[in-house]
Amino acid sequence: GWQIPLESVAEILARKLSKRMYGNGEFVSRDFYDIRTAAVEAPMALHEALAILTVRQRHEIASEIRAIGRRAANLGRPLSELHQPQWLANLSGETADLIDPASASETDSFPSLDF
Repeated sequence: GWQIPLESVAEILARKLSKRMYGNGEFVSRDFYDIRTAAVEAPMALHEALAILTVRQRHEIASEIRAIGRRAANLGRPLSELHQPQWLANLSGETADLIDPASASETDSFPSLDF
């Protein structure tokens, strides 16, 4: 029979974080959504993937993702068949918080502006 080598979730996430995002500066909606999904479905895999990055690298990636803002749900190929479509509303902020929780408190400390 055929044997197809499969990568673990941690390996896939680590590649997305270290090579695609940090190495190439390439940010796509699917990767953000996958990170959000891993936080719920495979938190240890996400933890392993994030552990390969330095604190500075995590901060830089999170800062870039936060800067993308509302466009985060529209980068790359369109997302389809989502199990949590409500995540799209704050995809950049929530993803950035997962990657760099320390910086989440920095952005949360700004006063909210009510008009």
